[in-house]
Amino acid sequence: MSASPSDLTQGARKRANGAASHTGQYAPLSDGASGARSQPAAPAPLAGKIRIFVTLGLLLLTFSSLSAGRLRDIFGGTTPWSKATPPSGSHASSSLSSSPAAGTPPADGVPTSEDGLPSLHRRVVAIADIHGSLTNLLTILSMTHLITQSSSSSSSATSDPSVVWSPLGADDVLVSTGDNVDRGDDTIQIYKLWENLRGQAGEERVRTCLGNHEVMNALGDWRYVTPGDIKSFGGEKARRHAMSSQGWVGRNWLDHYNLSYSVDLLDAAKVRELQSSSSSSVREKGIPPLPSSYAPPRTNFVHGGLHPSFTSRHSLSELNAISHSFLTKALDAAAQGIELRGYLPPGTTQEEMAMWGEKGPYWYRGYSYEKEVDACRIAKEAMEGLKEGVGQIVMGHTPTFEHFVHRCPPRYEASTPTRPIPPLSSPPLINLIDTGISPAYSGVLSSLVFETWLHPEKKRNTPEEAAVEEEGEGTWEWVEKRTMRALYKEQGSAPGKGEWEDLVFEGRRVIV
Repeated sequence: MSASPSDLTQGARKRANGAASHTGQYAPLSDGASGARSQPAAPAPLAGKIRIFVTLGLLLLTFSSLSAGRLRDIFGGTTPWSKATPPSGSHASSSLSSSPAAGTPPADGVPTSEDGLPSLHRRVVAIADIHGSLTNLLTILSMTHLITQSSSSSSSATSDPSVVWSPLGADDVLVSTGDNVDRGDDTIQIYKLWENLRGQAGEERVRTCLGNHEVMNALGDWRYVTPGDIKSFGGEKARRHAMSSQGWVGRNWLDHYNLSYSVDLLDAAKVRELQSSSSSSVREKGIPPLPSSYAPPRTNFVHGGLHPSFTSRHSLSELNAISHSFLTKALDAAAQGIELRGYLPPGTTQEEMAMWGEKGPYWYRGYSYEKEVDACRIAKEAMEGLKEGVGQIVMGHTPTFEHFVHRCPPRYEASTPTRPIPPLSSPPLINLIDTGISPAYSGVLSSLVFETWLHPEKKRNTPEEAAVEEEGEGTWEWVEKRTMRALYKEQGSAPGKGEWEDLVFEGRRVIV
């Protein structure tokens, strides 16, 4: 979240009529994939019912104009995305009450579902802009089933075994989009917690981005530092040392934080194993190898936003290197006793200066305020420039307080227990996930959860093929299924209370 945030919610709603350009056709998964909300939905108000009847009428008109063969193409699995449920024995849902399902890893390391078929599954959980609130961070991590806490754990015990990394799946990944510092008193405990979780889960499972407020503190810009935060370090001098290249926070930033990460929504090594003809996971079942053309979907995470003016000139690794160089200069200046007070450190290059500018990845807000068609174009250009196969971008920085904002296609509202909204039919390119988690803003606690499955299924394109499958025969095809869920909790609500989730997107596609 930036130094002077603006509430996107009202303005964003006015831009909902923009044209979203995207590829692929999607259809919703069945209820078995969606999972139940934590609270039952109340009857929709009159306006909502009218919208539902209008939507149903339009659907009936559309379906009446389609041939039976076309309907079979849409829902039978021959189009890129169609209707289905997750594989049996896999994690069927990431809802608030989910629990892990057992799988048996064969000799080649690829997990299997309860029916013995190879089945990959991963959740990628994203959290934005904690801003000094350890309590809220722990609540979100528990709500998303990433940690467990013993009864002895406390806000001052974030590095002991009482906080345990215990995700639903071994491949789950946690991503922070930055801004853990400022506006709250718990800076030390929060960075210790990230360090603890990273030590338990590994660097690949806990990814932490730098936010503009991390860099502001490195530059000595303390406008948003609280007195309680300074006191927790033992005074200003001790805090300045900690946030230098010789201090523990500064070294932690340099060693374990990046400007941006692109994360695979499935384990790429296990995907490659399934593409091998020698894989015992597929050979023993008579299943063809996963097509070699398949690559797991990939999502980019950054604090502010990657503008194409940067991605057209630099790879992501180069951008991370430029960011690291700039941060090192700032932290070295602090170690030398130079008080920058927000000014750029000695030796700053033009590229580093641009990165800290208005269109730089720490500060860029165009994905929130540009018109829909322009934001979509910019996002596509930025993703194409990365040349990494990125299909979506996720960022914090610009707060919306009540719920996330998704664009391309647009979704400026969110489902609630009393006002359900259908999920998108295509995964949104742009995802703004800062909801003002800090008590300084009193927004809702939130997390965005990407969940992806990959498994073989018997073809069911026609009734005849379905009948053959029932006899234990038929041909196999590889299927990828995806959901995106926003998990929310009212600020200050009791454990297990004030929680709800919003199914943002769900879809299924056959891999060819």
